[in-house]
Amino acid sequence: MSARKHTNSVVLESVAKKRQVTVSTFEKWQREYDRDHQTLTWLKCEKDRENRSLVGTLWCHVCREYKHKICSMKSYSDAWISGSTNQRTTNVLEHAASDQHKAAMTCLRTLHAKAKNEPVVNYAPIASCLMTMQEPDQAQMRRKFDTCYLMAKEGIAFEKFPELCDLEERHDVDIGHAYRTAPSAQSFTYYIAEAQRQTFREALSKKLFYILMDGSTDAGKLEQELVVVLTCWQDDTMREMKSSSRYLHVTTPARGDAEGLMKALSECLSPLGVTDLLDQAKVLGVIGMPVLVSCGTDGASVNIAQMGIRGRLQTAHPWLAWSWCYAHRLELACRDAFTSVLFKDIEEMLLRLYYLYEKSPKKVRELGEIVEDLRHVFEFPKGGDVPIRSQGSRWIDHKRKALQRVVDRYGAYIAHLTTLAEDPSVKPDDRAKLNGYLKKWMQFRIIFGCALYVDVLKAPSLLSQSLQSRLDPVEWPTVCLLLKRIKNDGMDKLYQGSVLKDFKQSIQQKCAQDALNDLTALEEKMRERLAWSDTKLLRSLFVFLETQSWMKRSGEIVDPAAVTEKDCSIMEFKDAIEHISNHFRLPLEAKGVSICSLSDEVEEIVEYARSYLDLSGTEFKKIWYTLFTCSDARKWPNMLSLFQLAFCLPFSNGRVEQMFSCLKAVKTDRRTALNNDTLNDLLEVYIVGPPLSSFNADAAIKLWWQDCSSGRRPNQQSRESMMLKKNNTLKKLNLEKCELQPEGLEEVMEGVEVNTKLETLSLSENIIDNKRASYLGMMLKGNTTLKELDLSGCELQPEGLEEVIKGFDVNTKLETLDLSENIIENKSASCLGMMLKENNTLKELNLQHCGLQPEGFEEVLKGVEVNTKFETLNLSVNIIDNKRALCLGMMLKGNTALKKLNLRKCGLQPEGLEEVIKVVQGNTKLETLNLSENIIDNKRASYLAHALKHNTTLSELWLWGCSLRDEAICELCGGLKWCRLKILGLVENPLRDQGAKGLADVLKDHPTLEELHLWKCEKMSDDVVQQLMDAMMSNTRVKLTLPNKYDGPSVSKELVGRITFIDCSI
Repeated sequence: MSARKHTNSVVLESVAKKRQVTVSTFEKWQREYDRDHQTLTWLKCEKDRENRSLVGTLWCHVCREYKHKICSMKSYSDAWISGSTNQRTTNVLEHAASDQHKAAMTCLRTLHAKAKNEPVVNYAPIASCLMTMQEPDQAQMRRKFDTCYLMAKEGIAFEKFPELCDLEERHDVDIGHAYRTAPSAQSFTYYIAEAQRQTFREALSKKLFYILMDGSTDAGKLEQELVVVLTCWQDDTMREMKSSSRYLHVTTPARGDAEGLMKALSECLSPLGVTDLLDQAKVLGVIGMPVLVSCGTDGASVNIAQMGIRGRLQTAHPWLAWSWCYAHRLELACRDAFTSVLFKDIEEMLLRLYYLYEKSPKKVRELGEIVEDLRHVFEFPKGGDVPIRSQGSRWIDHKRKALQRVVDRYGAYIAHLTTLAEDPSVKPDDRAKLNGYLKKWMQFRIIFGCALYVDVLKAPSLLSQSLQSRLDPVEWPTVCLLLKRIKNDGMDKLYQGSVLKDFKQSIQQKCAQDALNDLTALEEKMRERLAWSDTKLLRSLFVFLETQSWMKRSGEIVDPAAVTEKDCSIMEFKDAIEHISNHFRLPLEAKGVSICSLSDEVEEIVEYARSYLDLSGTEFKKIWYTLFTCSDARKWPNMLSLFQLAFCLPFSNGRVEQMFSCLKAVKTDRRTALNNDTLNDLLEVYIVGPPLSSFNADAAIKLWWQDCSSGRRPNQQSRESMMLKKNNTLKKLNLEKCELQPEGLEEVMEGVEVNTKLETLSLSENIIDNKRASYLGMMLKGNTTLKELDLSGCELQPEGLEEVIKGFDVNTKLETLDLSENIIENKSASCLGMMLKENNTLKELNLQHCGLQPEGFEEVLKGVEVNTKFETLNLSVNIIDNKRALCLGMMLKGNTALKKLNLRKCGLQPEGLEEVIKVVQGNTKLETLNLSENIIDNKRASYLAHALKHNTTLSELWLWGCSLRDEAICELCGGLKWCRLKILGLVENPLRDQGAKGLADVLKDHPTLEELHLWKCEKMSDDVVQQLMDAMMSNTRVKLTLPNKYDGPSVSKELVGRITFIDCSI
């Protein structure tokens, strides 16, 4: 073969042989290109048939899946659908960038977004264009959001929002027509708070965080657990590092034990991504989420005991540093230490003085006049005149201020008490008490003791606030000032014009010794309280934060004998770092801190500080601020992370107490119905939000607009809302099974609230979440015409159901309420029972198939028993045991209004059924009773017959499917002859000859019976039917229902129209 021919054959062979890659290379492509092109989702391959380790063809899973949607595109190609043999990376990347592939990926993302119920604007380009808010609309919404922000900041109720909008419009402000209701204000407040929460979550992500937790009772008498997050931040104004506390969440624990508080804490931390506090892997392993390293609480055993929250969390997370509030411990130590008789006498005086003036404006005015008169003679410090309450959340500081007020105004108090003790208009008993007080309080030891304890409590008061002062008072300034102001008046000693009794040196020394003894006891008690803490860790933290120990160079130490105190300090600093890093190793490593690099960074950061900073004259917070912001900060990231951990560990719960004060300012006595979701939104704005002048609503508006799936324009009213607002004739509206969306349901509520004609509304089988249930409750409060409301099968949650029930507290028109097929838990049932006790208009309540628990069942019955308007109650398909049947019987005895009672399929036991039947005998109001699908034996049938003999009001009785035998029916017939029943239902009971004969005897001459229902009694013989027909010939009033499969004796002409045949398959 020639060289030319050989060359051509090689070229042809290489062309014919396509490039093939291995399967492992293909898998590598999938991983490498997934970040930019999502190749793991769409890139697939067919293996070579001859060599399974090689790739045969490449194809796109997504393009193949959505071929029918992209095949009409101009640049459409079938290569990546049937399979491409071009196995080069450039071919893969070109397909990823092609228009047809992008269109197919858009279809896939749309499918996933719809499955997650995301807003349409997130995945539909045309919707995104339509949802773009124009500038005039933005201005209108900005005004509404600003108004809602002001309302949340000032504690103004949502009901005032429409009036504020009207006021703005009156001042020629363009505020738009839509979203001007109280529910809209509540919704806007949520988005304002959510925008702030999102910003905080982004700032806190990937960091270590610390919490403070405490409990208190709000205005609604509910226990609340409040959680605060501590963070470290750079104050660029003061140029120093600061620790700030931020409100996180408040919730109502189900129980006050450790398990209940653990669930409450988990609920509070769930917005931060902490889903399971007791699972270490979930706490440390979630990328991008913060890690909890410390928790601060008070000293309650449920918090700090081994079986409490502390024990459970530290078992799961050994690194967790637990802090019992030091200020709280100091105050408890003071209470334990100050046991002298002198201090107890002073405490009694402070308490009685406070309550003497607390609720008496007249006495306060008289005291003020006395102080003004004495100012011309004595020098009074500036401040108030009324005694201060000595008991408070900050016990030491309150006590010291109360003592100081007595020292400053002692003469005025004694003068006023003397005047009151001599005033004949004061009751003799009260004058005797005042004389007793004067006899005690005019003794020198009392006022001298007040001055002593003002000085004694000075240092603990400062320590309680700053945790940095010494306990020993160096001087006695208040005592010296008091003694200086005491004047001689012959043999008497005067202070501010009041005579001091028993002014002796020995008493002065005795009082001073008592105060010093209490101070010594305080130091001992404080040491006992501090022994609870991990003092070694605390000392390591303090040593690490203090920067003055860096001043001596460690490299200058040559002779161990020449080691100075400063040399020891730098060594102690390194030991502290080692101890802290070992204790918090797991959370530090989880957040990317290299423990091994700390030793090298220590040398670098200390060397930098010695070279460029004034360590001796600069506060440690400013030193660390400089280290954080300097250009070399990137060299020691691990040391800076360790500082952030150490700097924010909690020492006091004072900030939580302040936030509870904010909670009481928001949830007042007039807003006790606030649910926890709304309360959290209001507190988020009230505590965290900036002043109104600095508030920018753009982020909140954007968040709201993205979630607004209805796409309703801010200046456009919804059709449903407009129709209901303007219609003056519509009385009934049925929206059953309409699949109303949340926003649509809000609009319906908005229209119903102001409609003045609508009387009947059915929302059955539309899902109503908690937020919309809250709107529904607000609608019920405002509506004045609605009489009938159907909420059956709406899947109401407990919280939402409670909000609906609260609407009835002020509603004075609604008469019929259907809550059937909604699960009603005990707490919701309790609210329902309380509502029934107070409501004076509701006449009919349907609780069919509500899964009522025993306790909840009893609460409902208690409410029905005292209600004097209630007429109809449906409890069918709820299990009623013997105990609850007894309660039901007691309710029927006490109730004087109930006319209809449905107990179908309640699983009544014989004893329970007996209790219900006994009450029927003497009840003078009940007209309809349904006991269907409850087994009635012969004995209970006899009781029922006896009850029917004596009952004079029952007109309708249903015993459908009660398994009544012939003997039971015969017993029943004995009572039916004497009762005044008009309708009797014996459907689906096996009727035989004996029972039919008894019924025929009853039918012949019964004076009131009009309907007898026997359909589904398919086993009746011809003789049975004939006996009943003969009886009907005698009584022309009675109508009979029989099964349509009836093939017995023919119906005579006289009975045609009086016998109805019903399909038994219904």
